Amino acid sequence: MNRLEIIPCSPLSKATLNRKILDKGISESDEDRVYFHDEQDKLFEVITKHLAEDDYEKKADLYAILLDFVLGLRISELVALKYSDNTLRDLCDEAGIPQKSFHDIRRTVASELHEQGMVLEDIRVFMGHKDIVTTQGYIYSRTRRTDRAIAIHKAIKGNEANIFKAS
Repeated sequence: MNRLEIIPCSPLSKATLNRKILDKGISESDEDRVYFHDEQDKLFEVITKHLAEDDYEKKADLYAILLDFVLGLRISELVALKYSDNTLRDLCDEAGIPQKSFHDIRRTVASELHEQGMVLEDIRVFMGHKDIVTTQGYIYSRTRRTDRAIAIHKAIKGNEANIFKAS
């Protein structure tokens, strides 16, 4: 005969997650390789503000940056914008976000396409990569480590009832 024991409180209520599990395969610099959603929003706010200014001299750079967030081009593919990396860095400073490069926009586009469910092979073709391994190297999580830890913890805590029903 099976004996059931009543557990007065959840054994997971004081559980903590080992950060090393969450960081597996993620180096410290990975979070600097893409624009997070809030950073992208802040950058776009600054760009929109400058586009509304009649006397802003670098409007072509601004449009190129916006275009790159859609197409994920290489900087060499935007050859007409020789100083756009400096413009982008200045805009990041103004938006109060970490400075990132045009190539980080390219990684952001690949990551966003992946988030939206595009298959890796299609992303490879879109990005113009010969090797799918190169494309895989462009895809990063756009969720901050701390947000990911919170989401995992909530999922585990929210699943307690299902775990104990199965017992």
